[in-house]
Amino acid sequence: MSGATRTGPPGGTPPPGAADATTAAAGTPAGERSRLTRGPVLRAVLGFAAPLTLANLLQQTYLLADGAVLGHWVGVDALAAAGVVQPLYLLADGVFLGLTTGFAIRLAHHTGARSRRGPATVATALALAAAVWAAVCFLVARTAGGALLRLTGARGAVLHDAQVLLSTLAYGFPSVFAVSAVFALLRGLGDSRAQMRLMVGSSLANLVLAWFYVVVLQLGVAGAALATVTAATGTAAAGLVLLRRRGELLPRRSPGGRTCGPRRRPPCAWACPAPSSNC
Repeated sequence: MSGATRTGPPGGTPPPGAADATTAAAGTPAGERSRLTRGPVLRAVLGFAAPLTLANLLQQTYLLADGAVLGHWVGVDALAAAGVVQPLYLLADGVFLGLTTGFAIRLAHHTGARSRRGPATVATALALAAAVWAAVCFLVARTAGGALLRLTGARGAVLHDAQVLLSTLAYGFPSVFAVSAVFALLRGLGDSRAQMRLMVGSSLANLVLAWFYVVVLQLGVAGAALATVTAATGTAAAGLVLLRRRGELLPRRSPGGRTCGPRRRPPCAWACPAPSSNC
């Protein structure tokens, strides 16, 4: 073979840069090679958005299912109580949803850049944010929940049922916001289908559990709230197992074999350039 047609140096050595590209590709999980930026734009976006839209619609069935079960088997007051609590619940969830969107965008940036430590950092920060927000909402619900419900005009039996419903839901806020955090991480990884599948299972579980707790166990409005909490807990656990198996949020080793972590700068950080890193 002549030198004009040779693709690399003699001896079969790959051209400059090929080894680095091969190493990066080998060290990148398949889930990170998102197809969202490949192929026709409309097909790629719709393929991502359609499962996400369905998942969001299914998420709204949580309180709808609770209201239907309460209205049919408990009474009008219980149905009205569910309607009173719903705006407060959606407010807390909506605020956190906006927060998780920022984390999802950050994770998508790290995923697209094939960062080795970025995804794990984002996941850790999001878990902390979910825990803090759950604690804040729990304290507000337990200390000022009655006052907030009275602002809606609820009185008598409706107010009592609404307080029971909100108080029971408050204990499940960690699970509820953990589900939102898991879904944000899946969106950041470009996997809206996994979110859809989890939401389908969660909605069905909530419907069955609401009927079981309210009709079979006769727990009333507390049973409807307990169904939501139980379904959210199961969904959060399943989502965490899924993310663990994917492995994309775990710190990965650099080509040199060490686990990527924060870069250490020398004492002369202001006079010396930052050390290079393959992370």
